[in-house]
Amino acid sequence: MGTSHYPLMPQQRAVWHLTQRHPDRPVGNKCWISRYDTALEADIFHAAVDGVVQRHEALRTRFMVVDGTPTQVVEDGAAAAWSFTDLGGYDAPHRDRLVADLGRRAARLPFDLAVGPLLRVHLVRLASDDHVAIFTSHRMVCDAWSRALLEAELDVLYGALRSSRPSPLPFVAEQYGTLALKEQRRLQQGDLERHIDFWVRYLGGGRGTVELPIAQSRPDDAGGHGATLCVRVDPAVMSQVRDLSRSTGCTTFLTLFAGFVTLLHLLSGQDDINVGVPMMGRTRPAAANVVGLFQTTAVMRTRFLPGDSFAAVLHRARADQLAGFTAQDAPTDLVIDRLGGYGEGVLLHRHQFSTEESSPATEDRSHLGAQPFDEPESGFVEHDTNWNVWVDDDESMVRVDYASELFAREAVRCLVVGYVRLLKQVTATPSEPIRLLRPSIAEALNRDLVRAGGM
Repeated sequence: MGTSHYPLMPQQRAVWHLTQRHPDRPVGNKCWISRYDTALEADIFHAAVDGVVQRHEALRTRFMVVDGTPTQVVEDGAAAAWSFTDLGGYDAPHRDRLVADLGRRAARLPFDLAVGPLLRVHLVRLASDDHVAIFTSHRMVCDAWSRALLEAELDVLYGALRSSRPSPLPFVAEQYGTLALKEQRRLQQGDLERHIDFWVRYLGGGRGTVELPIAQSRPDDAGGHGATLCVRVDPAVMSQVRDLSRSTGCTTFLTLFAGFVTLLHLLSGQDDINVGVPMMGRTRPAAANVVGLFQTTAVMRTRFLPGDSFAAVLHRARADQLAGFTAQDAPTDLVIDRLGGYGEGVLLHRHQFSTEESSPATEDRSHLGAQPFDEPESGFVEHDTNWNVWVDDDESMVRVDYASELFAREAVRCLVVGYVRLLKQVTATPSEPIRLLRPSIAEALNRDLVRAGGM
């Protein structure tokens, strides 16, 4: 079995640093469960998984230190870890509990980066026409875009194999390792200097990391232990968010983001706020159909001025996002090096924020009819809090992955309720000074915490 060696992408280097700090934790694990309401054929599904893995080198990659440098090692004949379980003999409640347990175990089982494989697929038969597949991948080889691409190609290959047709999928012209080599050359030739300089100037001299007042004492040996909380959002509030977004020419993400940094400002009293925001990182056309880690985190810095209204904060957030988007190719580890380095304890942000929006319903022409079923938590968190707002016409939701060593669950729930309450206020009166909201927001949060026993 042949192998090929490639340098790490900048995005991978940032994750590599994290894995070395927590070698025995499920760092970088992403688990998701898809449901198939069809008479799925397990052998063909397995063959389709193998077909996707053979199409994408990233899914056949492990990582070794070669001459002191972390390196991608691509194995020509490697396959995903595969397992199959038949739960058809159990009643529905028992099956659901077993699937939840299998998902939880999969999400929390660490990967060995040096050995691989870094994709695990567990197909579970619930009934003759009902199956779930538990996918677990490592972030070093698969980002959110890649997961969608993996499922789309799996569907196409399953259909082709089932009908004994050749694969209609186009050839992957440039693999992830080749793109990593090109990125290395861009860096060596100085093509990324202006991107790096932008972030050094943008973030330099600031102290934008936020310690929330609801946090407990930070342990010296924090191990990244985390938990997840989901809270539904009143549709009327989300309607106000969308209305303000349309009237100001901003995206829904920007309005929700501006509300989040405003909450951090009001609760912490800080005027300089840093928040991590995921960006796709697929700035080159060749990356569109390649599985791998391209997603990066841009640190958006919000500076609050005396007399600021929410409309003013929203306007500056829009300008910052546009500027950051043009410089998203900057390697995060090099930006940190320029700002002082990992060894000096440089920390750019403690909180991360993202949104997802539901897509309009379309006619389902797929072969598998995959439906999202669950996203089991790994129990590891990289930041103090990681917020994701799911925006949907029928049911919007805030999901927060939080450091359970720092925050009590009910305290986080009160924080989310406070965020939704703030959104309702600022979207209704965006021109009013933000400082006028501090007493009411702080008072309401303290009241909620006392009632919940969180303080």
